[in-house]
Amino acid sequence: MELHLDRDLPIGLGEQLQAQIRLLVDAGVLAPGDGLPPARTLAEREGVNVNTVAAAYAALEAEGYLEQRKRAGTRVAPSPPVAAQGALLAALGREVATRARALGLPADDVLRSVAAQSAMGAVAPRFRVALLAGNTFQAEELHARARVVFADEVELTVATPAEYDPTAAHLTVVHPALTERLLPTATAAPHHLDFGTADDPEYFPEAFPPDGLPAAVWEGGRRPSDLPEEAWTTETTHRDGQQGGLPLTVETSLAIYDLLCRFSGRSGAVRQAEFFVYRDADRRALEGALERWRGGAPIEPTTWIRATRDDVERVRALGVRETGMLASASDFHTFHKLRPKFRVCDTLGVGLPFEDAALPRSVPRRIRALRGLGLEPTDLEFHPHNDTHLVVANSLAAVRAGCAVVNGTSLGKGERSGNAPLEGVLLHLIGMGYVSDPRPDFRALNDLADLYAEMGEPLPPKYPLYGRDAHRTRAGIHADGLNKFWWMYAPFDVPRLLGRPLEVSLTKDSGVAGVLFLLRQHLGLDLSKSDPGVLEVAAWADRQFASGRVTGIEWEELEPVVREVFQGRAT
Repeated sequence: MELHLDRDLPIGLGEQLQAQIRLLVDAGVLAPGDGLPPARTLAEREGVNVNTVAAAYAALEAEGYLEQRKRAGTRVAPSPPVAAQGALLAALGREVATRARALGLPADDVLRSVAAQSAMGAVAPRFRVALLAGNTFQAEELHARARVVFADEVELTVATPAEYDPTAAHLTVVHPALTERLLPTATAAPHHLDFGTADDPEYFPEAFPPDGLPAAVWEGGRRPSDLPEEAWTTETTHRDGQQGGLPLTVETSLAIYDLLCRFSGRSGAVRQAEFFVYRDADRRALEGALERWRGGAPIEPTTWIRATRDDVERVRALGVRETGMLASASDFHTFHKLRPKFRVCDTLGVGLPFEDAALPRSVPRRIRALRGLGLEPTDLEFHPHNDTHLVVANSLAAVRAGCAVVNGTSLGKGERSGNAPLEGVLLHLIGMGYVSDPRPDFRALNDLADLYAEMGEPLPPKYPLYGRDAHRTRAGIHADGLNKFWWMYAPFDVPRLLGRPLEVSLTKDSGVAGVLFLLRQHLGLDLSKSDPGVLEVAAWADRQFASGRVTGIEWEELEPVVREVFQGRAT
């Protein structure tokens, strides 16, 4: 009995075992009464847990495919049911009969022709199965299932409802997430099969789209009416970041500005960058940014000044269109003369994101109170700090309450514990439906992280999204999950959207799964847990920890050992 288990499929190994054994029985390769290997023997051969095989055998026995007896072992049942192969044959029979009737051909003549062609060894067109999916995630899941059920006996094509042609396939397989409302043509297709069962996993693709960032799904499917029409960010890395100790020169200031322009692009995600104007180096950096902006760069440089005539004249001479100003003002100035924007500050990071908390700590209540005075969402800009770990939550609460703009720094730099990290805020704003076309290029911030390191201000290893260890797992169960179904332990498609790899470091808890992941990622080797080379590398790692080692083993250290064990086996 030959099986082909694929650990890259988003389907459990037990489910693959069941599907392939069913297909072997349906096709007659395994006949009634044929014996199957003992669970332990098959588990060792395929590199899976013995309990996985035992559970698969038990499920197939419950379906009537197998029977298990103490002395006789596991055998194909005397009268197994007809499943997937039967569905294909039935669909093919209906197809032949339908076309024969349409052409006015007698059924007996058709059967004789089929028999003659078979005897001559003619190669008929392959049986065509259309896989109907609403998005990339559904398509990948459906294709993986179809590969297991139908093996290589059919021609598989994937289509969306808009592309679907019901006459182009013998059989249509529809993802269960597609409803009749979305899919009126598929339900009328000649041969419609739905894989959906009560046991199918729910991956919540609307909230976790496989080709995008996590999305906010609103209750009832309706966007809240009090959300701002637009939301974006402004950045203060050159002001608060510098006040927080970032050692900026003219060159590094402009390099940061250029990288942020690369990140934001034409998305409007970051619309302004705030500069000091008091030191010569700051003014020259501002002038360089203004020159770039006038030449088409997407982020407008602004400033932050005191409410003095000299400061106003200084920024006016520089050609700055907008500036922040520390000033006292009456309602006459506010509502009738200046019409300023208001920066709502949480300077010490003590705000709370709760609607039902009392003022002054409730961020939503502060925003709604200002909106109640007649201010528009674009009149408000929220400027929080991260002293108590709530900076991103408070930023999103401010937007949800009606504030259109969040002011922060790139990669969380700033005074004390830092300002709002713009990349984190924007990730969630995109999920709320803002800044969607085009989106900012999150991959550009890898270069900014490198620049900070060159300036002596590296990101902490566990800094979210861009820290060295942000996407590194050390637990064996997590590594095993990455091997089988990477969505299980990644918040989104990190390599594609951030340009950063998913990593595994070996520890005493990593086990063989960690070794398998590293071999696949770095050498392209797709091996089983029982492979002698895999076991040899895992044993080497175990000896390191048995001798008292407590630090993880990175690929750079493991690579020479792997190269020696797997000489000539890399793809």
